[in-house]
Amino acid sequence: MPPYKFRVRFLLPSGCRINSPAERLDLSLPHGVGDVELIGLGPEKTITSSGELIVRSKGLPSLEQAQAAGVKVQVALLLVGAELGLGVDLGREAPRSHLTEYGRQWLAAQANYGGQLLNDHLGLVVYDDPLGTRFVKMEASFIVGKPIEQFKFTQTLATHVRNDPLDDKHILALELYNTAHFESSSRARFITLVSAVETLSSREIRPPDPLALVDGWREQLAAQLLSPEHKSPLQSALNELRSESIGSACRRLVGTLVGVDEANFFRDCYNARSDLLHEGTTTFPIREHLTRLVSLVGTLLVRYRQCAA
Repeated sequence: MPPYKFRVRFLLPSGCRINSPAERLDLSLPHGVGDVELIGLGPEKTITSSGELIVRSKGLPSLEQAQAAGVKVQVALLLVGAELGLGVDLGREAPRSHLTEYGRQWLAAQANYGGQLLNDHLGLVVYDDPLGTRFVKMEASFIVGKPIEQFKFTQTLATHVRNDPLDDKHILALELYNTAHFESSSRARFITLVSAVETLSSREIRPPDPLALVDGWREQLAAQLLSPEHKSPLQSALNELRSESIGSACRRLVGTLVGVDEANFFRDCYNARSDLLHEGTTTFPIREHLTRLVSLVGTLLVRYRQCAA
């Protein structure tokens, strides 16, 4: 068996579980990823009982291939979270439990284990495995919730393992979306979801007639005798006006990929997000509309990938 492996550990939100009584499932993933295992780390050692899971490869010929395959699985898991509306935590920015080299050696000696011990953390680890490898961490806790069908999860994972990479904006938007599922505050979740859409949006130059009007204002300002401290901010503001607003760019994106009704709904969400950020409060009923917003953003993220392919 090739010695180079990758391992991606991830968390599901407390209300989501994959419905499988097995301790591990064998999967064959496309695009050079190969054979992997989906492993549950729950208290009963089954996937159903696990809010913490691992996708682990069975071996690849080189470290470079293992790294590339592991990155594909990480991206695919973020897209699984978006498509199934469940959220996946890969822990990219999370604090990690850590054991020193001395601590790992001590644990290996206590267990009479001759292979290597590596620190266990969320996300991707790529390693060579000539003598066997075990992972150690400080602690973990689990909450069992409603199940997700095993077939649906594994098929969605296989669908999203692809060769074409995502751009940085899409990856950040996916990270924001998945992170939102782990926010305990409804307001923080709402702001994060709206921000995920904003991350993907690109502002376009205004149509000719409005653009000509703005450019006329810029020329008028250039002719005025104002001090730099007063003139420069006005010039910057008028330069910004040459492009559509970020809110308009978001609505256009949602309308194109999800539909006009959802674009109108997102307009209300965007305005409410602005109220929250600038005033600390909003009259928009956030809790009542969170489920719809989660669905909208998840759909948008998946369709954005499909359109970019």
